[in-house]
Amino acid sequence: MDIEQVITELNQKFSMPLPEFYSRRIVFWYDEDKDFEDKLDQIHLDNVELLVLTGSNNFEAKKILTRDKPDTNFLVYCPMATPAPDDDWLLDIKLYSEEFRADLTSILMRELGLTNFNSLRKTIKENNKFFKSKDRRTKFKRFATPTTRRSLILTIMAALTGAKEAQPSEIIQAVINKGLDLQKNTAYQALVSYQLDAKFATLVKLTTGYEEADFSLERLVAHILLSATSKFMSDKYLEGLKYSALNSSFSTLSQVLSTILGNFILK
Repeated sequence: MDIEQVITELNQKFSMPLPEFYSRRIVFWYDEDKDFEDKLDQIHLDNVELLVLTGSNNFEAKKILTRDKPDTNFLVYCPMATPAPDDDWLLDIKLYSEEFRADLTSILMRELGLTNFNSLRKTIKENNKFFKSKDRRTKFKRFATPTTRRSLILTIMAALTGAKEAQPSEIIQAVINKGLDLQKNTAYQALVSYQLDAKFATLVKLTTGYEEADFSLERLVAHILLSATSKFMSDKYLEGLKYSALNSSFSTLSQVLSTILGNFILK
């Protein structure tokens, strides 16, 4: 994900055999986020000229490409959004040229095998902090390739929490396994570090039904325990516990366990 990698890829592209009837190669390099704008002075390709678009030099660029140097190979750097076809001065040239994307998001997508899922580009950019680490990318790639925004977020969560699979139940279990103290729970704090704690709370709600403004792993576990016991144990063992799938009024897991155990012994 550095300029050396970009140069290598560009050299490979320009060294490929030309298509039939072509005497030169023009490559448009799109970098809308301007990730490499300050590194252009490091770009040196054999027999290739660099032409930088500024947004106001389209006429000059077209003259250079079509009249002044019609036999020269060109790398055309485009640090801006692609204009609409009706407003694109260079559209006719682009139709017989090639495209190259080397912004950080595109490089990430190639590395992660996501080049066929452009719909994920925005979500990847939003989670750029996570993908900056090679170690985290390696963990991410251990899971099945995500194809939707939801599966991408689940895969990131699984990589951060150490879950065995990128599935809601596995992620929740991985977090609970690290302890019930939110501040000391390394898996939960990893989600907090990458601004995924709110998404985790939503995941918990959709998966278990547990929802509270003051999120608590201890009450989550109590909620899961009550949900399970209410299906398989007689109501008499749950006496003394006010419980609703939408609003848990008990305070601690130990309270739930002690109440159930006490009822079980007494009855």
